[in-house]
Amino acid sequence: MMGKFGMLLDIDKASIIRLDEKEKYVSIKEIYKHTDTDIVTVVEVDGMDFWCDDEGLLKSGNFVNQYKYKDDTFQLAGKILILGHDEDGNTLGLTNEQFEKLSANLKFVHYGMVR
Repeated sequence: MMGKFGMLLDIDKASIIRLDEKEKYVSIKEIYKHTDTDIVTVVEVDGMDFWCDDEGLLKSGNFVNQYKYKDDTFQLAGKILILGHDEDGNTLGLTNEQFEKLSANLKFVHYGMVR
């Protein structure tokens, strides 16, 4: 796949999104835009960064999903943007290899809503 892409997880679907290619790294503003929030946290899973709303569990109506990646199970709230990073921690789009790993190993089910 040519270009800079990430994977966006929404309530019940995953989609591939094109990222801004003018910059070498993915900006925090772009992460905010795709996750619909301006306070994010990141969870690293197998060398990939799962960006999500840091206050997702405090927002009524937000969805909470349980994810399984290989043998790890975890829960995150709201939209999730999956990206890569380099050895210095700079945020990057996903590689083809990372997309293949996600396609083969990531499972998720709708878990519930924040009330």
